[in-house]
Amino acid sequence: MIRAILFDADNTLYATKEIAKSCDIKAMEYFSKQTDKNPKELYALFQSIVERIKDSKIPFERTRRYSYGLLARQLNIPQEQVEQAYRIFFDAVLANILLIGGAKQFLAFAKSLDIKIGIVTEDDEELALAKFKKFRLIDYVGVLITPKRAGTMKPSATYFLQAQEELRVKPEECLVVGDNYERDLKLPQGMGAMVVLFGNQDSGADYCVYSFTELQALLEKLNRTFKNL
Repeated sequence: MIRAILFDADNTLYATKEIAKSCDIKAMEYFSKQTDKNPKELYALFQSIVERIKDSKIPFERTRRYSYGLLARQLNIPQEQVEQAYRIFFDAVLANILLIGGAKQFLAFAKSLDIKIGIVTEDDEELALAKFKKFRLIDYVGVLITPKRAGTMKPSATYFLQAQEELRVKPEECLVVGDNYERDLKLPQGMGAMVVLFGNQDSGADYCVYSFTELQALLEKLNRTFKNL
C-alpha cells in the first residue's frame, strides 16, 4: 500500500526550467549597471561559473548567492551588491513561476486518501518555502527536506532516509516522483521505493507519467493492486 509520496519540486510540482534564465537575466541587468558588460555577456560568464561548480556537494556552493558572489568578484563589483542581485532573482522567480497543471488537485486527492506528502528538493530553503507559500502547498506537505537539512546535494540517500523517517513509513510504502532519474529516483529505487519519472522517459524508472492525471490513475491502480494481494 502506498502510504507516502515524495516529490522533487522544481519541474515536478512547478515549472522552473522555463523561467530560470529570464530571472537570472534580471539579476544580470542589475550587475550590468556596475560594469561595462551587457546582461547577455554577464549571463554567459555566470553560466561558466555554474558549469564549474555544478557538481559540488556543498550546499552553499550551489546557491546563486555563491555563484553571483563569484561573478561579482571576477568583475570587481562590490560584494554588497550580491544580495540585491539575488533578491532581484528571488522576486522574479516568485512573480513568474507557475504550478504545473493538476498538481494541487493531486495533492488534495492524496490527502483525501490519508497519503503523506514529502518534498525532497535541492532548492534553497528560503526560496522553497516562498514557493510553497505562493501556491499554498504547506497544508499538504508533511515534511520538507532541503540541502540545508540534508547537509549535501542530490543525489544522496540522506534526502530519502530523512523523509522516510519523519513520515514514519517504510521504503516499500513510498512512491518517489521526480523529473530526473539519476538525481531524484535511482537511490530511492535501490532502497526499495517505487519510483515515477515525471515528464520524461527513462528505462530505469518503474513508471513514467506526463501529467498529474496520469499520476492519479497510477496511484489508484497501485493501491487496487495492493488491496488485492
